[in-house]
Amino acid sequence: MNYSGTDRGEEKNPRQEMWLLYHEDNEQYAVEGVDTMIGGTTRRSGSDNMIDYINDPYSISFVSFHNRGPVEALTLYQRLRDMADRGQLDPMAGKYRDYRQAFAYPEWYDRNIRLAFQIKSRIEIPRPPELDIGRVKKSEMSEGEKKNFIKQTGLDTYMWRGTMWEDYEFNDEDDVFDGWDRTLEGITFTSLQQATPDPDLKSRWLAGQAEWDDILQAYKENLEDREQLQISFE
Repeated sequence: MNYSGTDRGEEKNPRQEMWLLYHEDNEQYAVEGVDTMIGGTTRRSGSDNMIDYINDPYSISFVSFHNRGPVEALTLYQRLRDMADRGQLDPMAGKYRDYRQAFAYPEWYDRNIRLAFQIKSRIEIPRPPELDIGRVKKSEMSEGEKKNFIKQTGLDTYMWRGTMWEDYEFNDEDDVFDGWDRTLEGITFTSLQQATPDPDLKSRWLAGQAEWDDILQAYKENLEDREQLQISFE
């Protein structure tokens, strides 16, 4: 925050503010130079205020604004963001494979920006129906043992083999999901196991404290990061 004078309406000394939201690992990069702003005052994240860190270690985002009328740059960003969401920037990327290489805004440089430069292939895979714990056929196991089995290897096996997994009870009226074995080209079961979601997330999902979409998103992000893919679900 940079306050020059106390009158907010004073033309020659307007108030300017810059807010940065970043992962704590990026603090030295995010705030580099901010402390040297002439007349600047910096407030850091801490227990005495409401500022917090974001969870994405790849991201540094900012909003800068002042009190002297409309912010044209923000309006332009919002227009381009809307065009990007509708796929209108893709054919405008020119010689680049990804529009983010042709249009640069800090808000687009999240964990996915590396994929824009290093992605090997784009792939569409089936969206798995949620694994029903009660259908996993392990009669010799207690409920706790079965959940531990699912957390250790069973969930990965379900993703790989789908509802046709021999240890899964499939009903005739169910949608067939035959796993990612044939759609994840060049990916082995071992690779899938290495991209499995964090054990804590799987435990929370098994306890009903996390959504199935969280599990799918974790697989997606881990596979993309490890295998340099861009994945979308059918």
